[in-house]
Amino acid sequence: MELFQERTRKELPVSSSFTYVQENEIADQLFNVFESIWAITSYNEENEIQECEIDLDYEAKDEESPVLESFSLSYMKRALDYYDAINPKTGKLSHTWRNVQNKFKTIKDQSYKSRFRDYTEKGRTKKQKVDSADDYVYNNFERARDLLCAVHDIDLKRWAVRRAKMMSLHGFVMSDHRILNFKHEHNICSTKIIKVVTKRDIVNEAEIKKSADQFVSEVKSLLPYYNEDFVLNTDRAGLQLEFPSTRTLSYQGEKTTLATVRSVNATTHSYTVQPTITLSGKIFGPVYICLKEVNGRMSDNIKANLPQLKNVVVTCSASGKLTTSLVEYWRKECLIPSLTSQSVLLLSDSWPGQTSGKGIYESIKGLKRLEIPWKTTSTIQPLDVFFNRQWKVIVRRGSRACSS
Repeated sequence: MELFQERTRKELPVSSSFTYVQENEIADQLFNVFESIWAITSYNEENEIQECEIDLDYEAKDEESPVLESFSLSYMKRALDYYDAINPKTGKLSHTWRNVQNKFKTIKDQSYKSRFRDYTEKGRTKKQKVDSADDYVYNNFERARDLLCAVHDIDLKRWAVRRAKMMSLHGFVMSDHRILNFKHEHNICSTKIIKVVTKRDIVNEAEIKKSADQFVSEVKSLLPYYNEDFVLNTDRAGLQLEFPSTRTLSYQGEKTTLATVRSVNATTHSYTVQPTITLSGKIFGPVYICLKEVNGRMSDNIKANLPQLKNVVVTCSASGKLTTSLVEYWRKECLIPSLTSQSVLLLSDSWPGQTSGKGIYESIKGLKRLEIPWKTTSTIQPLDVFFNRQWKVIVRRGSRACSS
């Protein structure tokens, strides 16, 4: 080292008499090596750090060789169990390392055994833990949506952090970027809830569908015995007294957009219309209308100005809704006058005001009533499936035309 120091300071010539020739050569070579290092201006690093594809805020890559990431935890355990199996007769290992390699061909050498054992004792690799957290969040999401529970981003973060703590995955962060990637990967987006239901509806969903299918089968079996003009469906539809438009053209940046109506009360209260249609696609008998009037009585002024129409029967109630007595009035004024000697099949819903035992339909000769099962009218009742929607559209258009 003394020769090297003197050589670097250029204080000692190569042919100095203070050393041997071999020692001079070694000093020169060592000096050349350091001189080449000093002259280098850039370096090439063989093992580049790769960006984690799972989360920008959490590095899930293991400190050891990443080759083990290609093995699942169950595969590692199976390989170790196979190798550690003991022969009960000899008390020695049942399988040699060559047997292990023949059964698990992706294991290249015996070093994998100790590394597998380390990983299984830790539980799993970091990447496997992150993947497990991802699966845990998605399973919770599926279960929540199966129960029709509302799910938000904060719920996804909470589930992920909970799973990370369970696996002792320290430093894990469920960032907004990670949430975005998770939703994109599983085709999840924020959606407006258009209908709310109770838990009872969820529990009885299979039962409701079964009852609907049975009802449809029963009706189909009876249709050959009835004329299409006398297979009837009747139902009530509530119509608002006034249908205001929910959208309008206005100026950009306007904080509050207002619109006028004739009566605010009329936009929240309704009257009832009860049409009856046939299997042949006709309206059967007069249309029944129940108006909303104070104390449930029409004033003399309204009676005097009420048009007399053959295809419309008008009554009223305090709420604008039907009662059992008003259904009896519909039977007397609309249904019975339109019947003939033909047998009639009437389909109506399970509204309590007209169910069996009320004596509304039992006295009508030749009429058979089938009650549409509870919670199935939106899918199997003809009036709900196509007729009432068109009816409401027509009334809405007429209301807006009058208001303009």
